[in-house]
Amino acid sequence: TDPVTRPPTTGRYGGTIADKLVREGRVGQKAKAGFYDYSSGREGKRDAGVEEMIIATSQELGFTRRTISAEEVVERCIVSMVNEGHRLLDEGIAQSPADIDVVCANGYGARKRTPMHFADQLGSKKVLEVVRKWQAQMKNVPHWVPAPGLLDLVRRGDLSRVQKVPYLG
Repeated sequence: TDPVTRPPTTGRYGGTIADKLVREGRVGQKAKAGFYDYSSGREGKRDAGVEEMIIATSQELGFTRRTISAEEVVERCIVSMVNEGHRLLDEGIAQSPADIDVVCANGYGARKRTPMHFADQLGSKKVLEVVRKWQAQMKNVPHWVPAPGLLDLVRRGDLSRVQKVPYLG
């Protein structure tokens, strides 16, 4: 879908860096340009123009640029996947949390930190705290709206509905 004409109900926010790059024809290695400059071959080189675009877009959207720790990257990636995993369960797309972890392990190679197993270790109350923390900082970002199933778990006092899957490590 074209980011300019994308309806707001899709849950994606238009005007992202990737959207702007696509509009400029910077679609990756085949075009010799994407997030990186591939004019010298397959190994991308940093592109000052893209970096300027990122800074300008950050300012347009009101983001304060800062250093992000590796721990924060992991937390944001995995906890957002946990929240979306609960949505898959709520909508009946997945039958069990173990199904989600098997897909992540076999499809993405994430054997040590599958999202629902991670949630089991962290506990649903803490998962919800993290989701709400990021929701407060990133208003209007759909994947930070707590999934109904996650809210229900915390309300009921269930720490988890995740089944242990021993072969996932």
